[in-house]
Amino acid sequence: MAQVVDIIPELKEDECFRIVNRHKRVFSYPVHRHPVMELNFIEHGNGARRIVRDSTEVIGDYDLVILGDNLEHAWEQGACSSSDISEITVHFDGNIFLMNYRGKRLFEPIVRMLEASARGISFGMQSVLSVYHLLNRMVEEKDPFEQLILFERILNDLARSPYRPLTAISGELPDYKFGRDEVAGAKDFIKMNFDRKISLKEVADSLGMSPTSLCRIFKSRTGITPYTYLIQTRIGKATRKLVDTTEKISDIAGSCGFSNISNFNRTFKATCNMTPVQYRETYQKNKRSV
Repeated sequence: MAQVVDIIPELKEDECFRIVNRHKRVFSYPVHRHPVMELNFIEHGNGARRIVRDSTEVIGDYDLVILGDNLEHAWEQGACSSSDISEITVHFDGNIFLMNYRGKRLFEPIVRMLEASARGISFGMQSVLSVYHLLNRMVEEKDPFEQLILFERILNDLARSPYRPLTAISGELPDYKFGRDEVAGAKDFIKMNFDRKISLKEVADSLGMSPTSLCRIFKSRTGITPYTYLIQTRIGKATRKLVDTTEKISDIAGSCGFSNISNFNRTFKATCNMTPVQYRETYQKNKRSV
């Protein structure tokens, strides 16, 4: 896994869930995690790669998953050549549903499904067809209460359909801490210092290594250089600020470690295929909170 970006929680304390409906040409968001559950549906994604912690799979034209909180995930472009990828994402506080449903016989299937989502769960085509119209109605619905009813119907239908786990049992997964190994240590150092100017030598010195050795090991393990990882981390942090704050773009650039706005704009567009202004307008326009 190339990197893991920790993003700001999508939900405010007074929100049950948040819906995002996107149409795009490329999968560009880095591997990330967040402290809320996620239902994600993709249409016209044939050939893209879905990464969920230790699981990597090439998806078909449709993909539907539910991911537990703080589960690393991303969709990468892979061989996907679609010019209109449709994606519906619902971020929700699983504890709200689990606290109210647990112990009630009627909701046992939903509770089991949400608990299983700690490993990530994937649904087949039959399940997709059963909730496809409900997802579209949920996106189009203007009334928040009606959206909640539709979401509960989706959870109920999915809980009573076949699904499969995507990752190993949670307790068997590696828990990388600072200093555990060279690559994990380098990643943690970069994540803790991405907002300032840092050099490869500084990262290597923190691990007692030479810059050449670190660069060789890091690239062999991740497929990218430490510098590329630094840029991806900065861009990941910037995307969250663009969506979740009203900060000036120049201020976001500085707080994410970019020396000037021109460099930020150029790097952001090369990574996300749109300018920071376009990203903010596109994402916020399609975001609805409940």
